[in-house]
Amino acid sequence: MNSARTTLVCKRNEKDGAVAETSRPVIKRRKVVADNLRKQAEKMVERGKDILPPIQVRDNVLLDIPVFDWGHGDDSAHFIAVVVEEKEGKLRLATKYGFLDRWLERNSVHATAHKSVTVGNVLEEKEYSLRELVRHDSVGMSRGYRKCCCRGNCMSKKCLCLKNGLGCNSGCHPGYPCENVD
Repeated sequence: MNSARTTLVCKRNEKDGAVAETSRPVIKRRKVVADNLRKQAEKMVERGKDILPPIQVRDNVLLDIPVFDWGHGDDSAHFIAVVVEEKEGKLRLATKYGFLDRWLERNSVHATAHKSVTVGNVLEEKEYSLRELVRHDSVGMSRGYRKCCCRGNCMSKKCLCLKNGLGCNSGCHPGYPCENVD
């Protein structure tokens, strides 16, 4: 790297003898460009605040679920959550299963009129990733239906369906006897 670009040039003012530091024109331009980009980003954020409806703490919001996390039995592309806290434009969300492990920007959620989740409904203080929260709410096992592979009568806690409080179905273990049928 050329050291001449990064060094400051000192010039003496002839009138009062003061030394003024000035940098090379390239460095000045870079600073101006960086300041302009920062100002433009701040304007975009301010404009976005006016476009999106405001969200308050305790409001319900819809959170987009990535396509690869949709379960086979789930037809929803959104997940409902409640805003628990707001700091510097970022939102902390919770569902009835626990808290989301990261803070989200306002443009990542959609306001909804439904009030199905409240702060009092949150069962655990534990934090989960979005994928884990979707799995808790899914009728399936993240990307598939919950099913067991028992070869017995499905009356022990080893049976995945019985453990989750579900009845066995035809997809679990065809041809084997089962007493855990809805």
